[in-house]
Amino acid sequence: MSFSFCDKADDPTGYSKRVVKGCFYRMGYTGYVNQANFAKSCISRPYKFLMGTKKEGMMS
Repeated sequence: MSFSFCDKADDPTGYSKRVVKGCFYRMGYTGYVNQANFAKSCISRPYKFLMGTKKEGMMS
């Protein structure tokens, strides 16, 4: 199975800090978003699985 999204190699793939912070608040994050690290304990239960673990190389 192959997907064709019609994107180009030079299309942006990143997100601004403002968008990322907004997404965390939208997911119910209750911590301080201007810190370098986000606390997994401050995010609502349905979204905790997105945070991953340290050994997977994602945010803790």
